[in-house]
Amino acid sequence: MDKAILIILFWSLCSLVRLEGLPISKRSISEVQLMHNVGEHKQAVERQDWLQVKLKTVIIPVLARFDSLYSYFLSAVAVRQD
Repeated sequence: MDKAILIILFWSLCSLVRLEGLPISKRSISEVQLMHNVGEHKQAVERQDWLQVKLKTVIIPVLARFDSLYSYFLSAVAVRQD
């Protein structure tokens, strides 16, 4: 009698451990598609953030050179008008 209870108890513990790792139900296609879309959106946002950082490092020196050229142009125009 004790042996039967021990076997049943051992079997139930083993089956619970085996079932613990399995999902309760399969995901529907819409859930999978939603997860895929969220992943793509995250990647797009990361790419945009990366591009913004890179553009700032390019645009700031260009604007600084443009500003110096513009001030030089204005001074040259002012000299011609005098």
